[in-house]
Formats: sequence, C-alpha cells, structure tokens
Amino acid sequence: MLRYLASGKRDFNQWPVPPMPRLNWEFYLVADGYCAPVFPKGRSPELRTHCLWLFTPQFTYGWKGDSKPCSRMVFHYGSVPEELENFMKTRRWMVIDLSEERIRYYQELAATLEPDFRQPRSYSHLHFHRALLDLSLEVLDSQKAPAQIPLDQQAHDRVERALAWYVINMARNPKIDEVATSLHISPTHLRRHFKQIKNSPPHKVFRKLQIQRATELMATTPDTLDLIAERCGFQSSSDFSRVFRREMGVGPDNWRKAIIRKDFSALEQSTQHQKG
Repeated sequence: MLRYLASGKRDFNQWPVPPMPRLNWEFYLVADGYCAPVFPKGRSPELRTHCLWLFTPQFTYGWKGDSKPCSRMVFHYGSVPEELENFMKTRRWMVIDLSEERIRYYQELAATLEPDFRQPRSYSHLHFHRALLDLSLEVLDSQKAPAQIPLDQQAHDRVERALAWYVINMARNPKIDEVATSLHISPTHLRRHFKQIKNSPPHKVFRKLQIQRATELMATTPDTLDLIAERCGFQSSSDFSRVFRREMGVGPDNWRKAIIRKDFSALEQSTQHQKG
C-alpha cells in the first residue's frame, strides 16, 4: 500500500529533515542535485545524485543536501514483496545508481500516480502495487539478488495461483477446500505447497492478505469499517477489529486516524503500547 508520495524540489538548507524513527519502507530517488541520509549514530553516507535510496521500517534517519535544492521523488509503502524483504533482512538501508533513462521513468511514474494518491479510485491500489514492483525489481536486479524460487517450480506456481484466486474472491472468505478445488488439487497438497513455499499454513497467509487489503481500503477510501470488513471477508466489523488488533497491535480506528493525519509517531507509540 502506498502511504506517502512526494516529488519536486527540496532545499535541505532551508528545510532540513532531522533524524526521526520511520514507520514505512522508503524509496527515495534523487533526480537532480545532491542529498544523503543523516544517521544519529555512526558515519552518514556521502551526498549522492541520480540514485535510489532504500530504507527499512523502524529505522532512524534524516536528510541533508548541498547548497542547491534537490529534485527528488519519495515513495512510502507499508509493506514490500517478500523477496525484497528477505533481501533486506541483514541491512537497514542501501543505495544504487540510476541512469538518466531510469530517472525519467520514475519522474513520469510519480506524476502518473499523483492523481490516484490525492483522489483514490477503486483500482488505484493496482497502480500503487505496479509501482512497488518496479521499485523492488530495480533494487533486486541491480544487486543480482538470489531469486527466491523454490526447486519445485510447480509448487511455487500453485501457491501464486492460489493467492491470486483468493484475492479475487476474498469477500466470500473462501476456505482452503474451495481454493484447492479451483486449482484442481487436494487441500492436503495445497497445504503442503504452502508449507514448502511460504513456511506457513494457507489460512495464515490468507489472513495477511485480508489485513493488507483492509489497510489499503482504510487509507484510500471513506468506507465504514462494516463495509471494509465485508469486502475483506470478515464476518462482522467486531470480528475484523479483533483480528486487526491482534495482527497489527492497534485497533483499526486508531490506525486509520493516524494514517489520515500522517501521524506515524503516534501510531508507533500506540502499537508499542498495545504490544506492551
């Protein structure tokens, strides 16, 4: 889910960004000028241009620049593909160089996403997800990251098809038997594939998809919790609230208020309080 989007020039001398804890995955692209993150501890990186910075959530940093304004594009996401998340498990940030052609591509991409971010449509999340895939592949391809492909390609394909089918039919909250039938395999085989590929039973992976879709709807639509619960396959809004609190550490009402206000620090504090 795209939680924040910004593009244009930023004068870091006039408007510095002090180090602060970050809630989201941040893709920070520098099109013109020079800038770099500032870390509260340790040595901060040197100023860079024509590059893509990537930062993981729960990391503290700010931004600095040189004497001239910096032209940048900023994409914040609540989650990233599993392959990128696994690749970043041993690091908190990284930076890669970009060609002029790729810089222009992401400038056009940010401009294309702007209307959907300001006034979301029912399928805006598809545009946001496509941009996330582009950014994720930009990082993985540049590092020649090992592909997270299992030896049994058939199992991998079946799991992906099961997830795609579940997303389309999510509102009905289909059970594993129905998902397996759609793939013409037995529930036992499908459970075995999920254990092999996702290291998790199907119902837990499906539940994660429900929560992810719910956060997209809460952040981009004025729909009530009752309607969101129905669209995501929950029996009731109370059932949805209970599951959401258990999975996210904070109730959906508080989560939504913090996202609308862009008060990420308050959301983090609320989450830590709930977990404590």
